[in-house]
Amino acid sequence: MGGEEVPGKEVEEGGGSGTTENEKVAADTGDRGQKGQDEVDVPAEPGNDDVERVDAHEKPLEVNGSGEEHGAGQGTEQAITPSAVAESPLFPRFAPMSTLNLYDVTKYTFGTKGESQKDSRKSSSAEERQMDLEEKYKKRGMRRSVGAVLLLQNHRFPHILLLQSSKRPKSFVLPGGRLRPGENDVDGLMRKLQSKLSPPAEVATPPEFEIGEQIATWYSPDFSERRYPYIPAHVTKPKESHAVFTVQLPDSCTFAVPKSYQLLAVPLFEVYDNMEQYGPVITAVPSLLSRFHMNFIGG
Repeated sequence: MGGEEVPGKEVEEGGGSGTTENEKVAADTGDRGQKGQDEVDVPAEPGNDDVERVDAHEKPLEVNGSGEEHGAGQGTEQAITPSAVAESPLFPRFAPMSTLNLYDVTKYTFGTKGESQKDSRKSSSAEERQMDLEEKYKKRGMRRSVGAVLLLQNHRFPHILLLQSSKRPKSFVLPGGRLRPGENDVDGLMRKLQSKLSPPAEVATPPEFEIGEQIATWYSPDFSERRYPYIPAHVTKPKESHAVFTVQLPDSCTFAVPKSYQLLAVPLFEVYDNMEQYGPVITAVPSLLSRFHMNFIGG
């Protein structure tokens, strides 16, 4: 894809609701977003309330420093600590959390590039898109697609990168797209990210994306844009499956999207519970990310 690049970091304030607290870091302005604040839960030191009194006649077993067991005659109080609770394979004491590193938005440059012939042929008409999907389904069967959750931070608050098409300004999607027949999810997602987000090689070094965990699979029962995180009971042949992955961004890079698209960095608080504007897939992302540890770097 040849074309031009317009580098620069841009910020667009205002969300779908138009309020000043909803902000977007976009590819066409230069403001800063709203400052978020981390909250850290610090476990309290065990006190008297954490000690369970045990009847001496029950003779609970304790372990001394040498690892030998002895009876309750040595004492009648037994502290309940994590190490005293037996670990079950089904319920581990310490479930490891995956970590996502979020780098400051100022570390990234946003620009544009020329459109591919495929992008220029895409229709903005819902009817034409549906007819196209029906024709491809007859030839190839169920459509398979992938989407990437790409995160950065602005004032230590997580933002997600979304693509918005100028042909469909009210539609937001995760970077990604349709897979080729026989192509696996990871290879296809990497190809799509390089195609949609990477600048021409003669302009800047392409970003090094690191594909992470698959966090969701969505299904379309028909050729509309409706998607469910399950296959509805009345559907025997879903028309599309859509796999969503976390993707680790490098600490700095240059993005370049086709001129018919805009790359937006939207705060997670704006997409959460905002089904009307962002749809079910994007709206679910904040909840899906709640099991991840976010490591804010810089900013």
